[in-house]
This record gives sequence, C-alpha cells and structure tokens, in this order.
Amino acid sequence: MEQAPARTSTAPPGIPSLERRRVQAALRARLFGREPEPVRVGRFLLRDRLGAGAMGIVYVAYDPRLQRDVALKMLHSPGNQEGEAFLHEARALALLSHPNVLQIHDAGIEEGCPYLVSELVHGGTLRAWLQEQPRPWRQVLRLLVDLGRGLHAAHQRGLVHRDIKPENVLIGADGRPRVADFGLSLVPTPLGLSSSPGSIAGTLRYMAPEQMRGDRTEPASDQFGFCVMAHEALFGSLPFQGNSSAEILAAVEAGAFSQVPRGHPAHAVLAPLRRGLRASPAARHPSMAELLLELEGVLRRRNALWLGAGILALLAGASGAALVLARSPVAFEFSSASERDLYLQAAELTRQQRYLDCARLLEKHPRSESLSRFRITCAATGQSPALLEQACADWKRHRAQTPPAECSDHVREARRLLAAGHHERCIATLERLPYDVWSATVVQECANKLYTIDGFFRACTYLRKGAPGPPCKRLEMLTPR
Repeated sequence: MEQAPARTSTAPPGIPSLERRRVQAALRARLFGREPEPVRVGRFLLRDRLGAGAMGIVYVAYDPRLQRDVALKMLHSPGNQEGEAFLHEARALALLSHPNVLQIHDAGIEEGCPYLVSELVHGGTLRAWLQEQPRPWRQVLRLLVDLGRGLHAAHQRGLVHRDIKPENVLIGADGRPRVADFGLSLVPTPLGLSSSPGSIAGTLRYMAPEQMRGDRTEPASDQFGFCVMAHEALFGSLPFQGNSSAEILAAVEAGAFSQVPRGHPAHAVLAPLRRGLRASPAARHPSMAELLLELEGVLRRRNALWLGAGILALLAGASGAALVLARSPVAFEFSSASERDLYLQAAELTRQQRYLDCARLLEKHPRSESLSRFRITCAATGQSPALLEQACADWKRHRAQTPPAECSDHVREARRLLAAGHHERCIATLERLPYDVWSATVVQECANKLYTIDGFFRACTYLRKGAPGPPCKRLEMLTPR
C-alpha cells in the first residue's frame, strides 16, 4: 500500500523556539527554586501569555526602557524575506495616533517572526462586552461610531484592516473602544493572508465579496465588514445567512438580507448599514466618513418619546449641564398630540435659551408628568428659584411619586449659592452626596466658574462618581505631570 508523503511543517522557527525558551526557563526555575530568567524579544521581557490565534501569540511584556507593561504579539510569517515590507507598514501604523485605534509602540523581527508591540488594554473584546449584559441600542451605536472614526483614520493613512469583527475590537476598562489586530494589513503569511489578488484574507462571515473571491481589498472592504459587525451588534444576527462561502456570497450578491423584527428601535440604522453591505464596492458609501455621518444622523434625530439625547441639543449653550443630562436619558411620553405640540413649542424656546419663558408656558399643564419634568428642567436651567419652587410644588400636588432630584432641598440650596456667586460653597453642599445627574448639573455649573485647583479637584471628584466631564479635563491640563 502506497504511503502518503510525510507532511513537512511550514511553521517558522521563531514562535516554537520562543515558547520552548519560556518553558525551559520555567522548568529551571522550578528545579532550582529561583525566579525564572526573563525571555527577551528585542528589548522587551516576556511575562505572561495572554492568548493565541491564527495570526500568532500575544504576551504581556515589560518595556525596561519606558518602564511599562505592553502587549507583544508574535506573528506567524514564512520567514524574514518580507521583513523590510513588514517594518515599513508597521511604522506607518505606529504613526497613526487615534483614541479608537490600538496604539502601536514598536515592531521588529525575532528569529524570522515579526512582532508588534502595542498598548496593553485592560478589558475585553466587543463580543464579550455585548454578552455581558443587554445594551441600549443607542449606547451600542455610539460605540460603533467611535470605532468607525478609528477605522476611517487608518484608511486615511493608506491602511486597510481586512479582518473587522467583534473579536478584533478591544474595549478598555475606561469604556473606550479600539480597533485592534491590524496584522492582516501588515504580514503576508503561509495561509495567504495578504491584500494581493488571488489570496483570501479575513474571517468568512465578515468578509466582503471581493475578499471571498480573492480580489484586491480596499477601504470599502473594511466598510462591508464594519457593517456586518454593526448589524450583528445592534440586531443580534448577521445580515446574510449561509453555511459556506458560496452560500454567503450568493446571499450578498442577491441582496438577500436577514429579516429584522418590525418595530425594532434601531430600525433607522438599517438603511445606511445595508448600503455599506452592497455587493459592489462602488455601490457602498464613498468612504467611512459618509457612513458615519448617516449613523450620527440617526443618533441626533429627535424622537418625541425619547429626549435623553434631545436635551443635549435643547440646552446646548446654556451650560455644561447638558453634557451630564444627556448621559442619563429619561423617557418622555405624551398622552395626546396637543401635549406633544406644547412640548415642541417649549423646546423651541429652550433652543433660543428662553428657559424662563419655557417654564411659564408649561405651568399651564401641571398634570402632565412629561411636561412637568421638562418644566422643572427649564426653571432650574433659567436659575429662577421662584419658578422652580412653584414647579416642584405642583409636582407634589398632582402626583405621588418622588419628584426629580432638582426639587430636593440640597440641590435648590446649591442653586441659591450659585446664583449668589458662592461657587465653592455650592460644591461643598453637594460633593458628599450620592451622584445624580441633577446635582451634577449644578456642580458642573459651579466648577465652570471656579479658578482654583482645589475647587476643580472637588468638582471633578464628584463628577467622576458618574461620568467625567469637562472640569476633569481642565483639571488634568492644570495638574503637573
């Protein structure tokens, strides 16, 4: 019986050798009862192995020169013949500094294997973030828009990712998303991971059709992958179904999108996403910039039933308070068309910064919970103790539920101090209390008028109980490093 020829390994010597050195160092340390000798890659000392994938192995490493922990990824490569091209591309990526792109610090070649050194992100992937708990669709869309900005910045540098998927997005403990793993844009590998015609790169379910066919990829290919990822994140399903590349490709070319439940709150996002999912690159958005404009338009669009984002637009220009209010949306429900129309009249007054006129207009309808909430907001923003007192009294007279925090004694006292110019006493009244958006509104207004480091520090400490705001940024600029 004829034997099959023996298979020869095409794995490069670098990664197996590196792993062997780590194992040997650990064994020597255990045998002789001493600390393991550090394994070096360039100037970096390897500490722990974070994980491994098709592209390579990721380690936690220490940079003795800058005295910080970093992430070091050893990438599979057929050898060092592509070394110069890899280093050239890595330098281009390192020059890209964007808050939503994983920052590359260094690159090199070790035993024939290229490696990338990046910031170490303490957090998880986008997929893990989505699985942790149900996320409001607006929160997910805002995160996706931030990611899109990072991807667009890479495109402007001439870089194409080629493997956009939830596993290649890292979300740090600070909540900031970062596009990671630009490995496919840097390294030709034995598996054909390159951008040249005739090779296939990426993950099947997120691939643009031109990638599946092995054609040259371009920024429009990343746009397609981004839209697949966004569809999955927002609707919980992939836009095209199929068990093989041929079935998925046929669905894409036929425009056979998966069904999205009617009445889904994120339904307005479908149109821009589906344009980015068209089979022909030329039929997609001209660039990520145009796609992001449409997605941001969905976020900005006013919804009469949800004013959380609307309050930011209505109160913009009055104070930094709007930035805090927008982070905690409240549902405003209208019982009739006339009630909704009255709200729109009041909203127009706030756009003109006529907050006291807004409060006076709405006092005609004290029984409407939604309009009463808005009335209290207008009276407080207009800094009228008398109108605020009356609005709060009407609330207590017509409903049993707890009034908004703006009606509490400590918030009203803080507003009195603010109006009198006692800004530090204003902050002292609120800083020891639990965080709420109404108190944060007053704290932020007081902090905006302070010019002392101590005052800013106290305001920033309070705001960070909920979410950092502009005073924190100003404090960071003033604090010596």
